[in-house]
Amino acid sequence: MQTSFPPLGTDEFREFMDKHELNYKRYSTTVEIPEWPGTERCGLTVHFLPCQQVKVTTSCWASYSPNYPIQDPRHVKEPAVCPK
Repeated sequence: MQTSFPPLGTDEFREFMDKHELNYKRYSTTVEIPEWPGTERCGLTVHFLPCQQVKVTTSCWASYSPNYPIQDPRHVKEPAVCPK
C-alpha cells in the first residue's frame, strides 16, 4: 500500500512532514577515523551496525575480502535488547 503525499511546497505537505518527522530517531556518536593506509586514495566507509554502533574504515580492500578490517556479519537483525 502506497501512501499518497500532499503536493510538494504546500502547507499541507509541510504539516504532513512535521507529523512524519515526529517518528524520526536521531543518534550521534564519535568514532575514531583510522590513519590513511599508504598513499593510495580509496575512500572512507561508514558501517552502520545493530544497536546504534558505527565503525569507520579507510581500507582499500573490498568489504568481502578477508583482508577487509571490518568483519562484522552483514544484514544482522537488531536484537530485542542491545548490550550496554
